[in-house]
Amino acid sequence: PKKQADQDKLILSIAKLMEEDPTLRMETNHETGQTILKGMGELHLEIIIDRLKREFKLEINQGAPQVAYKETLTTTVEHKEVYKKQTGGRGKFADIVFEIGPREIVEGAPVKSGLEFVNKIVGGVIPKEFI
Repeated sequence: PKKQADQDKLILSIAKLMEEDPTLRMETNHETGQTILKGMGELHLEIIIDRLKREFKLEINQGAPQVAYKETLTTTVEHKEVYKKQTGGRGKFADIVFEIGPREIVEGAPVKSGLEFVNKIVGGVIPKEFI
C-alpha cells in the first residue's frame, strides 16, 4: 500500500479475495518488505488491483518485484603494498601483503559469516596496536 498504515487492511483484503479466487496467491518478501501477488497473468492481477482500489479503498504501489542483491567473494586474491616515508631522521617502512577471499567451507560444520582476521606476522616485532 502507499500508506504503511494500510498494511493490515491490505492483508485482510487480499485474504478475502483469495477465498473467492483460489488461483490468487500472496507472499511477503522479508528481505525487501514487499507484498507480492501471484495470479494467472497480467490481466488477472490488474483486475485484482482494480478491485482492491474500488471495493476496499486501498491505494496500491505496483510494479516489478525488487531484487535483494547479495555480493560474495568467489576467488582469493593476494595484494602487496610497500609503504616508504622519509621526512628526515628515521624513516618509515612497511611491506604489507594481504589476502582476501571466501571462507573455506568445512563439511559438517556450520557456515560462518562475517570477517575473519588471521595474523601471520612472524617474530612479533610489530606492536599489536599497529596490526
